[in-house]
Amino acid sequence: MLADAMEEKVLEPTHLKGARWLPSIHKAIQILCNSYAIFVAHFEDQVSPERTPRPSPAVMGRAKNIPHYLKSHTNVQFMHFLLDTLDFLKALSLQFQQDSLTPGEAVQDIEACPIGFTELCLEPGEQQRKMVADAMNGTYRGVELKQNTTTDTLATDRKTITDMLAKSIESRLGDLLSTESIVQTFSALDQNWTTQMSPKKPLSSMDEHILSPRATITRASWCVRGHSH
Repeated sequence: MLADAMEEKVLEPTHLKGARWLPSIHKAIQILCNSYAIFVAHFEDQVSPERTPRPSPAVMGRAKNIPHYLKSHTNVQFMHFLLDTLDFLKALSLQFQQDSLTPGEAVQDIEACPIGFTELCLEPGEQQRKMVADAMNGTYRGVELKQNTTTDTLATDRKTITDMLAKSIESRLGDLLSTESIVQTFSALDQNWTTQMSPKKPLSSMDEHILSPRATITRASWCVRGHSH
């Protein structure tokens, strides 16, 4: 209803049980970025005094906190940086799901991913650059942002995160680049590797420092689907 009132098109995340797959995460972040104004309006509507029926206390709690993150200029930049990063990871993930994938093709795909990360480390990606340009006047898609800036604020985070991802890929798939063991080479082609990049063990302190505040951004896309029915 909000999308219709705002004359905006919005897509909802689907197949939530498959959200550990990188293409599914990429799709969720893409929807969040493309429908940003609708997401903000949705959560603001949840806490509106005029809204009836009133949402549950749990929903109200989320609805009050999530817009705080979504209206931060730095966090909106991070959303789009995440989309730039997931463009490379999605492509690698989809390649490794191909039944016809050969070791030679896999090596090329693995080597291409860190090159993309290096580019993101040196300068913002396409999505982040576009977002910064669109928010030059302090608003983004009609939403007034907090901590407004006209510059890239993620230089340090981009390096830390892309280095961490490159090391994770090297740790998991580095055997494929080695000529020492044929067994190791083919074990790297296990199609479950993309889910293993989201470990069930607790994040390190560095990972928590970087990702936990911004995890609210990702969860926002799932919340909208749950509240829209």
